[in-house]
Amino acid sequence: MTVAPLGQAFERRKVMDFSYPIGYDIGAGVYRLPDLEASRWQLYLQPLSLYVHLCLVISFLLLILLLYTTRHCPMATRAGEDVSDTWLLVFGLMIRQSLSVNQMRASSNILFSFICVFGAITSAIYCSNMIAFFTVSKQMVPFSTSEEMVQQNTYKWGTLGGSLWSDSFSVSKVPVHQSFWQSVVNFNKSDSDVLHASELVHKRKVLAGKYVFVVESDILKIWLQDDCSLKMIPDVGFPMQYALGLPLHSPYTKPVSDWLITFSERGLYDVWRRKWMREDDSCSKQREMKGKTVTVIDLQGSFIVLGIGSFMAVVSLMSEIWWARVRDSKRN
Repeated sequence: MTVAPLGQAFERRKVMDFSYPIGYDIGAGVYRLPDLEASRWQLYLQPLSLYVHLCLVISFLLLILLLYTTRHCPMATRAGEDVSDTWLLVFGLMIRQSLSVNQMRASSNILFSFICVFGAITSAIYCSNMIAFFTVSKQMVPFSTSEEMVQQNTYKWGTLGGSLWSDSFSVSKVPVHQSFWQSVVNFNKSDSDVLHASELVHKRKVLAGKYVFVVESDILKIWLQDDCSLKMIPDVGFPMQYALGLPLHSPYTKPVSDWLITFSERGLYDVWRRKWMREDDSCSKQREMKGKTVTVIDLQGSFIVLGIGSFMAVVSLMSEIWWARVRDSKRN
């Protein structure tokens, strides 16, 4: 008799008997999260998405061109000023810095005022999100499902060799399981530890980084409670039933199963589980607290304000040019 949680399988039932199930579990994967300190230099870029950064750069360049045009129109060119003055002016406005500005024409004043509003809105949103990123933990995960895991090439993965897990993956017809096993076979050619029979070897590889270990989730939950840098991927493997193993056609199979059924009906399994497997979700609660990356939707109001101001400035400039031409024609 084997007093251990053995996984039930069709091939095993041919050579041994199993008692009434003593537990149910499903396969999962665990890996170590990337080190936050390695990407700390990106912190100032994280509050805004890449698309927002691109929009701000384009807006900055267009505003320099537009404001320079309104201030240095051929109809009223100011001496002693060049594009560097306009660049400094626009940059100061977008970061809400007061600058000494000479009297400008109406079109420039209109654009100038709307740039001030745009800079105030954008910088306020950026500053508030930057405070959140400094005070609230935010962890980016490389993948969260088995489908995403098998599609990337940064992390390797493995499972217990010679176990029910490796046997099940090798014969599975599920596409994601087939991709998983084919990769394990390829990894095993250069690193035999991906199919090592010891969980401790796999744990060392997980802690070293860029490695996913797939096994029953109960084992991985204990790992997660001891180390908050680990992340679990649920539902990677197969649902399993665990039972006690006995010799084939053993006369003790029924008595043992009857006792196990009695334990189950009296709720002893739950009592023992709560006693020996503590439930601690402090790590998961910590990861749920994270800053929100600003998208274009969050900043669309400021871009609308900037667009309206730019349109009004262009209309005003065209009106000034038209009026100047009419005035010059009357003088001539």
